[in-house]
Amino acid sequence: MKRDIDTILEALPYLVKPGYCDHSRSVATHEASHAVIILLNSNGQAPERVTLDPPMTYFRWDKLPAEIAAMVHMAGAAGQALHSGRYVFSEGDRENLYNTVSTHRMEYPIILSLWKHTHADLINNWPMVQLIASALMREGTLKENYFKRFLKKIIQ
Repeated sequence: MKRDIDTILEALPYLVKPGYCDHSRSVATHEASHAVIILLNSNGQAPERVTLDPPMTYFRWDKLPAEIAAMVHMAGAAGQALHSGRYVFSEGDRENLYNTVSTHRMEYPIILSLWKHTHADLINNWPMVQLIASALMREGTLKENYFKRFLKKIIQ
């Protein structure tokens, strides 16, 4: 049975409790969370660009397995919730997630597992999310070279 993406998103458990935070920091954390999931799960590839205005993470989605692409689409909302306590799926994230799960016929148990895995990856790498969010707030845009240098420092 095919499930509408809104029904799926509403069924996912909230894994963090609501809190308060600065909106611009929340948006930076949202975008940084997309970037971190890409960095952790794409065999050393990096986002091409991450921007705050407009808030967007650019990456070659066709280079990712469907499960990882779904996690990247979930990561913004999960990271924003870990920071502020509010899950915010942008229209783009919602549409991209819907396209990924419907194209690859992912069932709810797989989506739920990916949701939990996304949270775990972000929690276990929260300092990385915060460093990238801080750099994004300072610079406004981070390009692929930034992420490649960032990966080199982490690996050393």
